Amino acid sequence: MTETRSTRAADRKHLRLTVPISFAGIGAIYYGISMLSLANGNMTTALAVAANVDFLPAIAAMSLRAVPAVALPVVIFIFYRLRDIQTEAEDQTVVVVLTLVAWLTALFFSSVITIGACVLMLAMHLIYVLSHKKNWKKKFNRGRFDFELAGVMMLSLITTTVIWGPSWLARETTTIADKEHLVSVVKETDELIYYLDRKSNRLVYAKPADLTNRAFCGGGDFDTMNSLVNLLMYGPTYPNCPNPSKL
Repeated sequence: MTETRSTRAADRKHLRLTVPISFAGIGAIYYGISMLSLANGNMTTALAVAANVDFLPAIAAMSLRAVPAVALPVVIFIFYRLRDIQTEAEDQTVVVVLTLVAWLTALFFSSVITIGACVLMLAMHLIYVLSHKKNWKKKFNRGRFDFELAGVMMLSLITTTVIWGPSWLARETTTIADKEHLVSVVKETDELIYYLDRKSNRLVYAKPADLTNRAFCGGGDFDTMNSLVNLLMYGPTYPNCPNPSKL
């Protein structure tokens, strides 16, 4: 009995040490991949951006970019873990309202790709259940939802969002030497401005006065359900960014 308690205590201690280390490792990998993705795989540009960008704002921007990929899976996981919790009768209304708000918020700000992946996994699991209930000759066991499959799905969504999703550094158009450029400002001071030229994929130092007619621009395509609804109802929030190859 004593040995069992000591083993459990050791496991809890190991878990407390493992979780922050794991998050730190995943965060470092995510930060590195985000830098490389921003620089289109150019290591020199990625290192230059990482050396000049403000760390905390960059982390905040990267986290915001990851939210659409993980919002819905996280809500699904939370409700899956809380499915057996019993509530008092007088609290049922509050629980239903909070649950509905959580689901609508997750759907509203989730990536369309994430929603499609979750719907696909749900359909696969329903086919799995149906194959066993109807006693089909060939069971659809690969469609069974489990934690391993959820982990693969989460990793795939985050990787897809990081590599092919919208940039965590905002794009803007500006006039430099009487010619329009597409840039992302990395850092700006009173004396210098560091910007990433999207056509040459190089980090450039210039004076703030050298950049005129600056305006933010959007990619022109939807990323979340919220963006899709706004696009259908009001049109694009920002004008489309020009193609760097045609500048």
